[in-house]
Amino acid sequence: MPGGATLRGVAHRDVLQGLCHAFASAPSFDELVTSTARWARSVTGCDPTHVSFALPDSAGRLRVAWRDGAGASGGRKRSVRRRTAFRTKQAVRVEAGEDAALALFPLVSRGTPFGVLEIMAPRGAINDGWELLEAIASQAAITLHNLYEQRSLRRQVETLEGATALGRDLVRAHDPEEAAQLAVRFVAERFELPVAGWVATPNSQRMVLTSVRGLGSRKRKQLKAVMGAFPRWSSLPSSQRDAMVRQFREVLGGSTAGIVEAGDALLLVANAPASLHQTFDALGSLLAAVLLQLAITANAQRRNEQLDMGIAWTAHELRAPLIDVKAVLEFLLAEDAGSPIGVAMLRRSLLELEELVGTTEGLLGWAVGARPLRRRMADVIQVISQAIHACELGWGEGRMRLSGPTRAMARIDPVQLRRAIENILRNALACSDRDSEVGVSVDEGDAVITVSVRDQGPGIPEAERDGIFDPFVRGSAAASRSGVGGLGLFIARRVLEAHGGRIWVDSDPTRTTFHLQVPIEMARARRSAS
Repeated sequence: MPGGATLRGVAHRDVLQGLCHAFASAPSFDELVTSTARWARSVTGCDPTHVSFALPDSAGRLRVAWRDGAGASGGRKRSVRRRTAFRTKQAVRVEAGEDAALALFPLVSRGTPFGVLEIMAPRGAINDGWELLEAIASQAAITLHNLYEQRSLRRQVETLEGATALGRDLVRAHDPEEAAQLAVRFVAERFELPVAGWVATPNSQRMVLTSVRGLGSRKRKQLKAVMGAFPRWSSLPSSQRDAMVRQFREVLGGSTAGIVEAGDALLLVANAPASLHQTFDALGSLLAAVLLQLAITANAQRRNEQLDMGIAWTAHELRAPLIDVKAVLEFLLAEDAGSPIGVAMLRRSLLELEELVGTTEGLLGWAVGARPLRRRMADVIQVISQAIHACELGWGEGRMRLSGPTRAMARIDPVQLRRAIENILRNALACSDRDSEVGVSVDEGDAVITVSVRDQGPGIPEAERDGIFDPFVRGSAAASRSGVGGLGLFIARRVLEAHGGRIWVDSDPTRTTFHLQVPIEMARARRSAS
């Protein structure tokens, strides 16, 4: 229709044919709205004061998406009337001044409202052209629906392409939190919807909020306050799940919520249309598979680390007897090979090696925390004496002095406790001068026995005292000394903790004292602790 022409006197059938042809050829939203404004002016016979389109945003709130003309978008009353027309799917006509009227036409196609068309013009023009204006709104709704369908199809294609890229990103994730954050970002950017993600914490039955997109700071804080953590989604009955979804909608002010279930992760998406449910199911399956792979990889890594620790631990325990054998061989080279003393020393070292070979499997189990202690009532003084004698084979006699009671019975694993004490003794011998004394004292209390090993080394800085009990950590005093490999104190701590005891260190610039404490009886110690 030529610009500037009007529809007065034109048959409705011809108008409808023209509308169908004009709107069918609209390739975009911009073409749709400009064509709608042009046809509205033709119906009213004048340039309307105001033409606008209001469309729902991602939160479902109607926003003016386009306007043509000098009129304002309206105040609270117009917003209420706009929402009423949208909700009821019924056109609204109101007075707008002395000689003007405002028409609000819901843009409804196949029973679904997509927005509201607003036209303000002289009252007579609105009244006379009402039916044609309704026809324009109807055709605009159909075209808008088609544009949404086209955009939905494009988004589905883009989603498939994006899902491929997301899959590549997910398999590169280092942990479940990073994987969930990638999925949250994908949903927020691809569908322009507010979304939040929760991840199950390790060895726990709770899920924690880790990522939020599309929310302002106020709603972020509110969501964290009411849904920062909750039991695992899979453990909740359907009634509690429904209640949490309602709570999520209330915080975000949305009418619907999409759910992405992914095993140890959960995503909730505000105002998600039903058309996205299938996409969310696919995303959930993809994320769940990635999280499962991450868990398998983490377990394998932990097993490898534990195996490495077991190998290192076994090597550490083999080292001392081999040093003792070396000392015996050196003695035999220097003395008569057939002397009773040399034969006795060799037999003892061989017995220790035989015992060590028999417990190598147990040492590997210790490293992964799977070896139970073989407790029995034993004399701690005798265990300490054996540990001192074993260390004397490699470090020489006369450097260690034992003081305390002649007998101190406790329910212990004598073999493992002796190894722990040997490690502390060797550490003290290695970290002090060769002509200095290492003192070993025993204090027997009502419920515990405390073994204290004191050396005259340079001391351990306070900042290092906790860390030296970790594997492969060597304090600054030990770093320059040979014979200190970084596992002895860690092994001692594990053995003491397995006994229900503890180990700690006191130190000053001139001396260091390690304290090893074991309960006399486990049940008695637990009663004392309570």
